[in-house]
Amino acid sequence: MGQIIQQQASQAIAASNEQFNQMMKNNDALQGQRTQQWQTNEAARQASVDHSIANARAQQNAMDQSAHNTVLYALDEKAYVNPQNGQEYDLSNRYHHAYLSSDGTTVLQNNNGFNPNGYSPGTTWSQLEPK
Repeated sequence: MGQIIQQQASQAIAASNEQFNQMMKNNDALQGQRTQQWQTNEAARQASVDHSIANARAQQNAMDQSAHNTVLYALDEKAYVNPQNGQEYDLSNRYHHAYLSSDGTTVLQNNNGFNPNGYSPGTTWSQLEPK
């Protein structure tokens, strides 16, 4: 009789363990689903934030460019870019060509054939490009 009770207890413990293990598997599966859903939601939220930031930057850049263009117009200036380093210069818009020397001096000229390198020995000049 003691063996029957012991056998029944072992079966009950085994059934309880099986039930517990199944419950843990179900819980792990649900937790995996919740984690996946959270990751999906988090990725969508991050994409939305990134999109909003990009839109705000684009809008701010457009306003900045518009303000800069207004200033250039008001001051009768034109934007030029040094093609060697990308530095920008706002110079008079009354000339068609702008040159920058190695010492930082700028020369403005309307003559298409003008080459400042022939006029100042020891100084190198590069033409600035209109922006």
